[in-house]
Amino acid sequence: MVTQAAESCRSDEDERAIHELENSSSKLLSLPAEVRNQIYAELLPCDEIWHITGETYYEIRQSNSKPDKKAFVKDDKPDDMNFDDRLALSRCCKQLRKEVLRYFYGFNSFVLPIAPEAIDGTRQWLSSRPAEMFAVTRKVYLQQAMRRCHRYRTPWYERLLSIDFKTLEIEIIGKLRHCSGCLERYERQVERAKERRPFKQLKETWADLDLSEDQIMQLAKMFQRRPSSSKSEEEEDAALAGLVLLFEEV
Repeated sequence: MVTQAAESCRSDEDERAIHELENSSSKLLSLPAEVRNQIYAELLPCDEIWHITGETYYEIRQSNSKPDKKAFVKDDKPDDMNFDDRLALSRCCKQLRKEVLRYFYGFNSFVLPIAPEAIDGTRQWLSSRPAEMFAVTRKVYLQQAMRRCHRYRTPWYERLLSIDFKTLEIEIIGKLRHCSGCLERYERQVERAKERRPFKQLKETWADLDLSEDQIMQLAKMFQRRPSSSKSEEEEDAALAGLVLLFEEV
């Protein structure tokens, strides 16, 4: 029985090797790299921002009333958008896998939720990514939320924290219609996190490091929503109720 199982395993490996050889000698791979990149551009998403669930995509725009600020809008995934189908080409052979994944992760960005109740999902998503992602990813957006927006009385106020992996520069992006009071409060929180020693030390050595899952998670935890103060939510609501009229839209 063991011998039969071993022979079956070798047979499967031989078959995969044959397919690999056949695919690697395809006419597609004989084309110049520039032409292949043009083909990948037609087949794969490019310059898009997606939530890691693949269900929502984001668009970054300039703020209407404050030109120095950026804002985002988001929408559900189009019916014809399926990353798994579009990445099928990467399963043909090793060279195509490397090129397709590098193009896909190098020319798109992803939104990573970092709220305490969601960060485990982000960790699992990162741990399942191929090495090609960490070699070429240029930017991620950390998705953060306040407990409540006191102007619009919505349960959560969402914002994105853009992180450039080349320079480790941080940029805060709020919704296209958002409460400037909430955004300013978050800006103060981010500035405090940037002044802390762990971030300063990381930035000093960043250029010498290779991007990894652990480093992204380290950044996520640095800018994760901190527990509120000892004040209860009702006390905070009462204290901020009189400031509602001071908040302006961006």
